[in-house]
Amino acid sequence: AAQVAGDRQTASTVFKAMLDRRETRLLGLRGLHLDAKRDGDQSRAQRYAEEAARLQPGLPWSTRARLEHQV
Repeated sequence: AAQVAGDRQTASTVFKAMLDRRETRLLGLRGLHLDAKRDGDQSRAQRYAEEAARLQPGLPWSTRARLEHQV
């Protein structure tokens, strides 16, 4: 909800908290990845995509993100 409302700071805090729970970790990484891309921080975005791929190989969004980074 915070992300949709444009409250990026709260959204980032929530995404980081999601990393602490196995059930929400991939969703948190996805949110942080999108935030990093919006900030233009490709290195940070790539780190989140790599972590997601490590946790769940073949995850579509992280696979695309890693491929985009290599291109």
